Amino acid sequence: MAYNQEAELYWNNLLNRFSCTPENIRTIQFDFSSDPDYQCALQLASEEQRAEYEDICRTCTYNLNLQYGLNGAVHSFIESHENGIADEKLQNQKKQLEDDMKKIKKKIPKAWWMPLPFIGLAFGIIDFIVMLLITVFYEIDSGHDMSDFVAGCFFFSTIFIVMAYVLQFSYFLLYDILYNIFMIIYAFVWFMVAIVQSNLPFGKPVFILVYWLPMFVIPLIVFLSTFPWKFARRLKRDKLLEQYANDLEWFETATDGIVGGYENYMNGLYAEYASRKSSPDAFLVLSQEAYDYRDSLKQKFAKELQSFEDKKPK
Repeated sequence: MAYNQEAELYWNNLLNRFSCTPENIRTIQFDFSSDPDYQCALQLASEEQRAEYEDICRTCTYNLNLQYGLNGAVHSFIESHENGIADEKLQNQKKQLEDDMKKIKKKIPKAWWMPLPFIGLAFGIIDFIVMLLITVFYEIDSGHDMSDFVAGCFFFSTIFIVMAYVLQFSYFLLYDILYNIFMIIYAFVWFMVAIVQSNLPFGKPVFILVYWLPMFVIPLIVFLSTFPWKFARRLKRDKLLEQYANDLEWFETATDGIVGGYENYMNGLYAEYASRKSSPDAFLVLSQEAYDYRDSLKQKFAKELQSFEDKKPK
């Protein structure tokens, strides 16, 4: 058997072990310079065979080193990305938005308990019923002062109506409209009672003190003092909620930009190394680390975004 045939035997054995053919051996990534079959093939090969085998070995080793170089470049970029060096502008914007959302959240007034104003309305209705019962069951003629009991009823009725107004602190537009309609009717009814029931001492100073003043003046003062405040509070809350929503949208845009920038860089890096391949068919891939880091970024940003969504005041 000629030496070149024996060399071909060892060479084919190497190809079989690497599942390669003579046509695609130059596309694999492997350094088989110390492989026993390769060494035996070199020793038995003719000069022409030796030159071909050595050239193929250099090409496969080059492919392997090219892959190592790409993997190293990917790893270095990921490290810089984790340290905030890469995409520095977007990373800083993301951090600033996070800080802004935390500050805004602290400034947003808490939402009022929704049943609160309706409890106030109930107080107002109860007060109306109490006052009506006093008028029906106690005949107060113009020649007598009110008893202590009736005066006490008026006093506690006053407390009810003031509490009803104070509970309006929750700014709810429909409730405010209904409540004030109720108070207009309330005042009108008692005004008509004062006109029709001539036996009621509406002109007496003591009655003015315990009825007119508490039942109309005090609630009016409470209303005028709380309405602008709660309205301004509502406007402030709406404005801060809108700002929070905008920051949330910008935060999503910033994180999408970071992921997009990372993907673009990886694609550019691959294209750069692919341009150095020994042949168009040479095997070259981005490492799994590149995809794992991208997926971890997406999961991290999605989790942060959901966290800010969940913590957004309702």
